[in-house]
Amino acid sequence: MPPLQPLLGSSPSNRHAPVTVCIIGTGNKGTTYTSFALQHPQLMKVVAVVSPVDFRRNILSERLELPSDRVFCDWRELASLPKIADAVLITSTDSSIEEVSIVFAQKKYHILLEEPQAIDLGRCQAVVEAAAKNSVIFSVGNTIRYKPCNRTLKKMLDSGSIGEIMSIQHIEKVGFQSIPHLNIRRRKDTSLSLVSKSIDGIDLVSWLMDSPCRKVSAFGSLFQGGNRKSENPFVYSEIYSNPIVIRESEWTPYLSGIVNVEIADAGLTMGDSCSYASPLETEVCDSHIVNMEFDEGKTCSFTMISGSSQTSRMTRIFGTLGELECDGNVIKHFDFLTRRSELIRPDINAAGEAVENDGDYGLIEEFLENIRWGRGQWGREHGFEELRSRMYALAAEQARASGSVVNIDDCRSKWFGDRMEVC
Repeated sequence: MPPLQPLLGSSPSNRHAPVTVCIIGTGNKGTTYTSFALQHPQLMKVVAVVSPVDFRRNILSERLELPSDRVFCDWRELASLPKIADAVLITSTDSSIEEVSIVFAQKKYHILLEEPQAIDLGRCQAVVEAAAKNSVIFSVGNTIRYKPCNRTLKKMLDSGSIGEIMSIQHIEKVGFQSIPHLNIRRRKDTSLSLVSKSIDGIDLVSWLMDSPCRKVSAFGSLFQGGNRKSENPFVYSEIYSNPIVIRESEWTPYLSGIVNVEIADAGLTMGDSCSYASPLETEVCDSHIVNMEFDEGKTCSFTMISGSSQTSRMTRIFGTLGELECDGNVIKHFDFLTRRSELIRPDINAAGEAVENDGDYGLIEEFLENIRWGRGQWGREHGFEELRSRMYALAAEQARASGSVVNIDDCRSKWFGDRMEVC
């Protein structure tokens, strides 16, 4: 893998000028990045928008007041032009991310790629290598580590507040509304639920542990649908037309019209249920437990479950000198030496107000800062971290399918050959 060179020549000529970007894909993340640009014009300026969906494209282009020659239906139209921005924010569909990323890396755009769900490690590796070869900053939108609670957890762990980490217990409650939506997408692409719903959680655990994972075992099953006698009680029409479900859903601002487009693309009707028959479709698990062993005997128990009323995460970290527990809003710290407990609220700013869009905004701010100052090593490390997280997820799927304990070193040698740098 060739080392990245300093990116000063690719950085904005004026470090006080906003970084210019093109947004490819105008769904949830595209809308979030648009809002960030409008709220922080001194940091980022959107100069072009790409989306095949008319109403999404029109809404964002109107908000940004873009001229018609900077609004595109297809990313290839943008790629055919000379370079018009410092970076591209790619939030498009899974099927095109490899080609889109490589093309824009070759055109020397810095790249922020929204959590690619393609399970083919070869495709992911091709994207990382294209970024390295063309000396551009590359980042993946795993925003969970940028949330205030998780940043605070990391600082406390690095400071030795609970001594040496012994074990981590992480629970991802993806919510009962998520699985029907995932299964619509499953009809269209090749994403496993562990990758599409929990790759950022696996990335978080690896980041907090700060040591390589060596072995994994896993168990999982599909309860809502699949080859079971009981059919999923939620059909798509009920999930996405029920005002109570929509009001409580994390996708509330984006559901109107968008889900119908995905259903139509999948060749389904609004009355289709989640009961599938083919083996390929039942590879989606809505209940997953992954056991991970890291260096020095450190362990992690990772659970993903859809049978929950809320979408939330819970992380418990057990150390030799203390214990940390985080529910995404509050951190509880217990010190074994003093026998004292402390509650910490990182999600509250200095003014006592709740921080919103913290993960997304934290990621984009760091991405822009590294472009501005030409920190190429940051992008290189993010690429390898993404490959590691995906390798762990796919090794877990292999362990689940085979009913065995999988050695990560064997997977690394099989999937990456002599590219030892990946781990």
